[in-house]
Amino acid sequence: MPFAFLPFPYLHNFTLLNQFLILVSLCIIAYVYRPIRLALLGILGSYAVYVVGKVLIRWGFVAFKGIAWMGFYLYFFLIGVGYILTAATTLWNLPEMLSGLVEGMENK
Repeated sequence: MPFAFLPFPYLHNFTLLNQFLILVSLCIIAYVYRPIRLALLGILGSYAVYVVGKVLIRWGFVAFKGIAWMGFYLYFFLIGVGYILTAATTLWNLPEMLSGLVEGMENK
């Protein structure tokens, strides 16, 4: 099984010696010819953006999902707190409300 010197696509299938020879030859060609240097930098740059982009997109999705779930829980937690406070206020004021209701019925 070949050892992956650098985990580049298609390059990790070769043996370590062949990987080294390919990279050295690409470095020599890139040193001599500027257009090939720009092409190699473009290929390596796009590969780096692809690798880093996958991780950043995954982190962004997890962060978005976490924020959405937190908002979901906070929304329903606040509704529950509102119900509890309404019930507590109603029970606290129940004797006064009932006496006012009885007085209103007696006045009719």
